[in-house]
Amino acid sequence: MSKRIGILWNTIEKYTFDRKVQYFDYAGDNLGNLVYLEGLHKLLGSNVTHVPWHSPAKYVEENFDALVLPAANQLGSHTDLGSIAELWESYNVPIIVLGLGIQSVGEKIILSEGTQNWLRVLVDSSIKFDNPIGVRGSASNKLILEHYPYANLKITGCPSVAIGIANSDLGKQLNNNKNKNLRKILLNSGDLSWKGTLADHKRYIYEVILNNGAYVIQAPRELYDILNDPENPKNIPYIEEFNNKFNLEANGINPYSFFAEYGKYFYSVEDWMTLCRNYDYCVGFRIHGYLVSTYSGVPSLLTIVDSRTKELSETLGLLTVNFDENKSLEQIKQKIVDFNYDEMLDKWEFNLAEINKIIKNI
Repeated sequence: MSKRIGILWNTIEKYTFDRKVQYFDYAGDNLGNLVYLEGLHKLLGSNVTHVPWHSPAKYVEENFDALVLPAANQLGSHTDLGSIAELWESYNVPIIVLGLGIQSVGEKIILSEGTQNWLRVLVDSSIKFDNPIGVRGSASNKLILEHYPYANLKITGCPSVAIGIANSDLGKQLNNNKNKNLRKILLNSGDLSWKGTLADHKRYIYEVILNNGAYVIQAPRELYDILNDPENPKNIPYIEEFNNKFNLEANGINPYSFFAEYGKYFYSVEDWMTLCRNYDYCVGFRIHGYLVSTYSGVPSLLTIVDSRTKELSETLGLLTVNFDENKSLEQIKQKIVDFNYDEMLDKWEFNLAEINKIIKNI
């Protein structure tokens, strides 16, 4: 008898609702999370069910043999997961944790009492059922051990790397494509609140316009709303801020036309990958966007926006620049040409092997 597996996530299933209203909520306010889910479904198979975080213990124990938590940056001063801790402690099934990480590296993190209790519940569950907790990187590993030295941990990066596990020719594709004419650019959007990234963001936006590129939206919600309903008055303040940050109208570019012509977002990873193959290279500020374009055979580079993304990038061996390096576009392209994508893919294979060690007993 196959085990009944639940993924701790929103229960709304794809395509069964008004996409424009609810899809961003389903994705957890970032469409990049769909890449995470796609990776999990490839690892776990199709016989899984999404389970709300607040599910009663009776429901969980009657319907599931194991739960999988696609974790993120829950370990930070910004969370208090005490109410969840009390509930999850009552579950008598394994909680398999993948991708758990900290909100910041290099700054002192003070976990709330509630989040400490939540972490303890996960640590105790991993020991009770002999399943290590998969963490993003060494900094997250260190923080957890500071609180619970007996924790059973394994550095796994992110399960999102599983989205392209069937592509055995990927290294060859990337090494061939990086030596072609890198002209058409795919830009994974950033956030206007990331002030240190605005110079790179602006440079890339104008390259999108110059060479008929694409501007891919994962977050924030404001950009998603603009692409869905650009004429809605509630979107005007963000469009005006976007215009002012990047001097679009001052350079003869209508911001509404920019979003209409170049803005893209996706409801499926497959569609996202199909679009990527129309472009020569990918840059930007989103790790999941980097993974999608890379698995599409498009050589990619990520701008590090904070120490949180730095940790995961190091675990996965991604090609990166820091937001304050002020590299020219030609320097960016040269970094892509010089990068050894095979070494990066070797790291992805290693991370996948570590993840499979965790889930093999489910």
